[in-house]
Amino acid sequence: MSYDLCLKIYTKSGNRLLYKVFDNGHITYNVSEMLVALGIKSKASHLNMSFNEWIPKLENALNELENNINEYKQYDSPNGWGTAENTFEILKKLWVEIQEDLEDCQLRKSVEDGDVFISWLI
Repeated sequence: MSYDLCLKIYTKSGNRLLYKVFDNGHITYNVSEMLVALGIKSKASHLNMSFNEWIPKLENALNELENNINEYKQYDSPNGWGTAENTFEILKKLWVEIQEDLEDCQLRKSVEDGDVFISWLI
C-alpha cells in the first residue's frame, strides 16, 4: 500500500478549483511512523492542513533528513519497501514539483489567499 499526496484547492466559498495527486514516486505506507516523526503527517490516516502551514513542515523534514538521516533509519521497513533514503528522495522530488506548480498564477494566488489544503491519501 502507498500514500499519494493530494493537493486540494478550494475557494473561500468551498468550491473546488483543483484536485491533484502528485506523481512523486509514491511514499509507501511502511514509512508512516517516519512521516509522523518528521512532522509532515498526523497519526490519523488523513491530513488536512493548510498548504501555508504544511510547506514549512516539509522544508523542516527535508532539512532533518538531509542532516540527520541516520536517526530516521530506525523507521526503515524490514522488507525494504520504505527507507529513510528513498523517503528523502521522494520528498525532494515532491518539493521540486510543488515549486513548479506554484509558477501557475492561479495556484499562487490561491496559496497566498490561504485557500489551499494538503492531504495524504492511502
